[in-house]
Amino acid sequence: MAFSFGNLLSALMLSWTTSIILVLFVLVLIITWLHQKPKDFPPGPRGLPIFGNVFAFEQDDAFADTLMRWGKEYGPVYGVSIGLSNDVVVCGAEMIKTLLVKKGLDFADKPKLVEADLYNKDRRGIFVSGCTDGWAKQRHFAHTTLRGMGFGKVALAPIIQEEVDDTIKQFTSYNGQPFDPQGPLATNSSNIICRLIFGHRFEHNDPEFHQLMNYLRGIMGFRAEGEVMVFPFLRHAYIYKERWQTNHVSVQNMFKYFGGKIDEHKSRLSNSTASNQEHEVLDFIDAYLLHAVKDPMHFNDEELKVLLSDLFIAGSDTVSTTLCWAILYLAAYPDIQEEVQAEIQEVIGDEPVCLSHRGSMPFTEATLMELQRLASVVPIVPHAAFRDSELGGYHIPKGTRMWINMWSLFRDPVDWPNPNKCDPHRFLNKDGTKVVHPDSFMPFSAGRRVCMGEQLAKMELFLFFVSLMQRFKYVFADPDTTPSFEGVVGLNRQPRPYKVKAILRNK
Repeated sequence: MAFSFGNLLSALMLSWTTSIILVLFVLVLIITWLHQKPKDFPPGPRGLPIFGNVFAFEQDDAFADTLMRWGKEYGPVYGVSIGLSNDVVVCGAEMIKTLLVKKGLDFADKPKLVEADLYNKDRRGIFVSGCTDGWAKQRHFAHTTLRGMGFGKVALAPIIQEEVDDTIKQFTSYNGQPFDPQGPLATNSSNIICRLIFGHRFEHNDPEFHQLMNYLRGIMGFRAEGEVMVFPFLRHAYIYKERWQTNHVSVQNMFKYFGGKIDEHKSRLSNSTASNQEHEVLDFIDAYLLHAVKDPMHFNDEELKVLLSDLFIAGSDTVSTTLCWAILYLAAYPDIQEEVQAEIQEVIGDEPVCLSHRGSMPFTEATLMELQRLASVVPIVPHAAFRDSELGGYHIPKGTRMWINMWSLFRDPVDWPNPNKCDPHRFLNKDGTKVVHPDSFMPFSAGRRVCMGEQLAKMELFLFFVSLMQRFKYVFADPDTTPSFEGVVGLNRQPRPYKVKAILRNK
């Protein structure tokens, strides 16, 4: 047989190719074996080696719908794989309450997520911090201090009302022309937090305030790609690097801004000490800095910067986003809008809105609850197992990431017939005279990680919503086109941009 160099080369190439394939195959088997699900782990959908179920996930509302659909198939506690991580999804009111309340400490930790690392890699503050002694101290201090400043109390109502009045002025300035309500609502809601944190509000044309709002918007709208969740190092790759870098700059600029505010407060407190004057606590930053002197180990500038951003994100964006959803839905359901306004006229008339009116307005209160349900501002809440535990009859190892499907609380057809329809009567008794609170209605979560600003948010929602409904009728810019009700999910679930006309009512 004649020697053929080409045949030899082909044989060698085939041999190398076969060897590489075999090596990769063995690596996949080893990795898959090393990361197999623990014994008694919840069942769930099959995934691909290494990648897990990540390619089955879609964006925005479709992602939460997929998790809810799997819950129907595998039960309220089931396992999914995100890359090499074996995670657990929890659906339904009964099991979610068990996780959050009955076994609150077992699952009170927070997971380490790649997008959270971008915002807060040292896991400071209270938003993404683990279940540590430091977290408990920060949360207790923030809750106690803010309550002392009127947080969630009637005493704060005049401050909220001032921002409501300013929002009405802005809506009026459009003279019945189409506009996006998101801007005015976001700035006025944020100004309430500014009052508590900085001791003052901002004018809307203040460039400093605009810059702060831009930082917050950049952070709130950010979301990690599925492939980056599997392989975090990919965020440095060319096709992702620019977006991740832009968000990183927003985060750093926001922290730099808060650092400047902290320095201003330190200077004022230092001047008081130098002149032998008693320290006057004017706002949250003052209170924090004075407390830090007593416990410098847990209270310092870096913790404060993160805590301030946590308060802004949780305390302003959630309320303004819910109100944006409210206007969108009531413009789409004019009959409900008219019924709310009829009750307002009957109970309040042309007088200013007060929190004391709430108990006399069952339909309005039920409408607000229905709008919170439809908004589902936080559809998925990440937790982690603080210690080995059991849930739904399954063993959950310490450190397991837990995905609480709050969307299932609000969109399950079993609990909410025709769940995508706006129907306030879901929250009323048969004769419509009293508000009822279903077990599956938990818009502020529950347990150890319950939203710290729940009472403030309820006050804001009522005063803003009723005042804006009292003053204006809302119609879409194009009466023949209804905007989409599909949400855009970043750190929260926001409506897609839309425009309405706010027409002054003839009362």
